[in-house]
Amino acid sequence: MAEGGRALSSAPFVSVVVPVWDDAAIVACLEGLARQTYPSDNFEVIVVDNGSDGYSSESAAGLQFARTAYQPRPGSYAARNLGLSLARGSLLAFTDADCVPAPTWLERGAAEVCRLGVDLLAGRIDVATRVPGRPTAVELYEVVFGYRQEQSVRDNHSAYTANLFVRRPVFDKAGLFAELRSGGDLEFTRRAQFHGFRLAYSDLPAVATPARGTLGALWRRYARLRGGRAALHRLREQGAPWLQGGRRRPSRLHDLRLLASYPAPIAARAGAIAVALFVRAAFMAEGVRLALGGEPRR
Repeated sequence: MAEGGRALSSAPFVSVVVPVWDDAAIVACLEGLARQTYPSDNFEVIVVDNGSDGYSSESAAGLQFARTAYQPRPGSYAARNLGLSLARGSLLAFTDADCVPAPTWLERGAAEVCRLGVDLLAGRIDVATRVPGRPTAVELYEVVFGYRQEQSVRDNHSAYTANLFVRRPVFDKAGLFAELRSGGDLEFTRRAQFHGFRLAYSDLPAVATPARGTLGALWRRYARLRGGRAALHRLREQGAPWLQGGRRRPSRLHDLRLLASYPAPIAARAGAIAVALFVRAAFMAEGVRLALGGEPRR
């Protein structure tokens, strides 16, 4: 077992790192962290402002265990790295500003790291719609494809930082996050495993994130993801061995069939198929823009 696989104490000190960039949803995230069942004297919250215009440290002021840092260098992974430099925990927990952790998130995450004897633990990410059980076409696309954490761990040997627990020795040996605009979580979790650390998935520690509700919001996300894919491709070409291989993703036809068979009203399913075609076109257009020398989007 990798050196990080030693058993943690029954209640390790946990440092929660949350990057934020102009996202009012951070308030709900912090409220979720305030409701944790984990011992309040055994975790800290570090909110890293990544150059926001509309966010201030006042959002964290009501939480005695939360503190705020400022990272002007653009990119959530630059913000996470600053948070890591300030963290005191033997276990690091990551989530996003628009995620609301379940009250048992830290308790179950720390317990699962111990029970499974792993170094990195990816938790469940639930995508919530505005009206439960009645998704719009855009929301349905997000529910099906937004954060497939279990599949990412199983098929792509990587995990999203929206819900990720990492033992401190992983960073000590494998290094910090690559400061990409997107895809830094894939690169890091792959690199950690290359260095001998173990990644697993568990349904128990859960966070919820709202589905994007408009085509514009969806386009912004996938344009950013396309920039991340281009950055990962460059790293792969430069010889990063941990980025080689991996299973091929399902075909576009498979994705369309998945949407068509999802248990939702037929109008939402038909609309989500149209959304899938829109996302594909936006992804390709962004690839052309980047190939012509455009900067990756934030």
